[in-house]
Amino acid sequence: MFANGEKSAFLAGDFVIISMDDNKIEMQSGATGQFWLVRKFDQAGYPPVVLYHKHSEHSKYHVHFVYGQDNALLAYSEIRQHDRYILKREAKRKTITKLSNFQLLSAMV
Repeated sequence: MFANGEKSAFLAGDFVIISMDDNKIEMQSGATGQFWLVRKFDQAGYPPVVLYHKHSEHSKYHVHFVYGQDNALLAYSEIRQHDRYILKREAKRKTITKLSNFQLLSAMV
């Protein structure tokens, strides 16, 4: 179900491929370490492409985006855009504080 061009984009080196078959590609971003799953459907009632996301290996996937077009390259673009956002946010945060999320959350109480 994935076109050769779609597979090639994900295999180009930006991601560590965890698993790949005809209907899904699961990967980890090399830039942010976050996890993504692109699922293609050909069943009535389901969207053509769904992009799932999780922040760490042990967290659960959530639906990040649903696409009305049968084009996994839209999901590829969304992942790349999300990675740029995360990297920019982290760089800005480092100019403000060196404290971790855990340290900041612990300070709430």
